Amino acid sequence: MGENGPQPNGRVRLRRARAAPQSAGDVTVSTRDRRVVGRRLAIWSHGVPHPTSGASTVLFWHYIAGLRAAGFDVLSVVLAEQDGATPEALDEYEARAQEEGVDVVACRAEAFLEERRHVVRLREAAVRPAVEAAAGFQAEASFCLDLVAAWAGRSAPGVRVVWLGDLRFQTVWYHALYAARERRLNTMRLPLALLSSLAWRRAYREALAGAAAVIVASKSSEAVLARLGVTAQYQPYPWPAAPPASGGDEDLPTLPTFVFLGTLQALGSRSAFHFLLGQLYPRLLGRWGSGGFRVLIAGRGDLPRWAAAALGRTPELVHVGFVDDLSDLLGRAHAAIAPISVPIGNRSRILTALAAGAVVVAHENAALGNPDLVDGVTCYLARDADAFVERMAVCVDDRAAARGVAARGRELYLSRFRPEIAVAAAVDTLAAVLPTTLARAPETAR
Repeated sequence: MGENGPQPNGRVRLRRARAAPQSAGDVTVSTRDRRVVGRRLAIWSHGVPHPTSGASTVLFWHYIAGLRAAGFDVLSVVLAEQDGATPEALDEYEARAQEEGVDVVACRAEAFLEERRHVVRLREAAVRPAVEAAAGFQAEASFCLDLVAAWAGRSAPGVRVVWLGDLRFQTVWYHALYAARERRLNTMRLPLALLSSLAWRRAYREALAGAAAVIVASKSSEAVLARLGVTAQYQPYPWPAAPPASGGDEDLPTLPTFVFLGTLQALGSRSAFHFLLGQLYPRLLGRWGSGGFRVLIAGRGDLPRWAAAALGRTPELVHVGFVDDLSDLLGRAHAAIAPISVPIGNRSRILTALAAGAVVVAHENAALGNPDLVDGVTCYLARDADAFVERMAVCVDDRAAARGVAARGRELYLSRFRPEIAVAAAVDTLAAVLPTTLARAPETAR
C-alpha cells in the first residue's frame, strides 16, 4: 500500500512529494518560467522513468524533473506493466520523484493494450484508476509520453500534449523485414507484419485524436503522421551525457579503432549489424587488411544470435559488452560509428557520442530523424559502404579535420539536446495550450 491511500485490487497507489525541489536532479534550470509556475500538469509515462538507465525512460525522467523545475506542479502518472516494472524499480522512482517535489501515481496492470486479430485496443478498465487520479489532482493539462500514455490520457481532464518516439507501426514493419533477411522462412510472416503495422497506424490515429499538440522525437515522423491526418512538430529531446574524457590524440592507439555503441537488441543495432557485417566489414578489410583495424561493440543486452555467430568469423569486431564509462572508451577511439541504415528514428547513441566529444560516422539516413546532422560539419555521413569507409579513414588520417567535426558535433548536442534546452522547448509548447486562467488547486494538495 502507498503512503497516501489504498490500492484497489493492487492496481494504483499515490505518493505525494515531500517538499518543493531546490533542483531537478541533474537537470539545471536557471529560472522558473512565470508562464507555468503553479500550473497543474499530469505527466503520463508507459514505463518507470529513470535518470540514467534505459532509452525512453531516461528522457521521461528528464522531462518530468525539468518541467517540475520550470514551475509546474507535477503528478507523474506511471503506467507500469507487470513484466516491465519491478516493485523495487517503482519504489526507487517514487522516492527519487518525491525528492524533486513530484507526486507519483502508479497504475499497475498485466497489459494496457491488447492486439488481437490485427486490432489494437486500449484496456479502458486498466487505465481508469490513473484517469481518476489525474482528475483528483485537477490537472490543467496532460503531457503524454508516447503512444500508450497518449491513449490512456485521452479521458483525463484538461488539454493534452503528446510526445512520440519511434512510431510502432514503422518498427513492427522494419523488424519483420530484417527477420526475413536473417531467416528465409520469416518471409512468410511479412503479410502478417503488414496487417499488424496497419493496425498500429489505426491505433495512432485514434490515440492522437483531440490532442492539442503532438511533439515527435524524429523529424521524419512529421511527414509520416501527416499522412494519417495528424499535425506534429519535431523537437530535440532531453538527453543526459557525461563530459568528454580528458586526453587527446596522443592517447589514441596506433591501430585504427572505432566504437559501435547502443542497446544491442534494438532496431537501430539490428540495422547496424546488417550493414556492418554484410557491407562494411569486407570493405574495411580491403582498406586496412586482416587485423589492421578494430571495432569495439559496446552496449546493453545480448548480441542477436545470428550476429554473435558472425562475429566468430570477424576477429577485428570485438564485443566488449556494457561499458559504464563510455566517455573514456570513446576517448580512446578514432571515431564512433553508427552504420544504421533503417530510415527511421533519432538515435540517442549518436547524441551520447557527440556529447562525449567523439567524431561520429553515421549512415546518411540518420539525418532524416535528426536534421542537425550535417556531413563534414557536425558529423560524417555516408550513403553506402564505400563512402562510410572513406569517412572512417579521414578520422584516422586527418585528425585536425576530425577534431573540428567533433567540436561542432558536441556544440550541436549542447545547443539542442542538453536537458535544460530541450525541456524549455516543451515548456513553450505546453504554455501555448494551457488555459488562460489558473485552475483551483485541490484541497488535498500540499
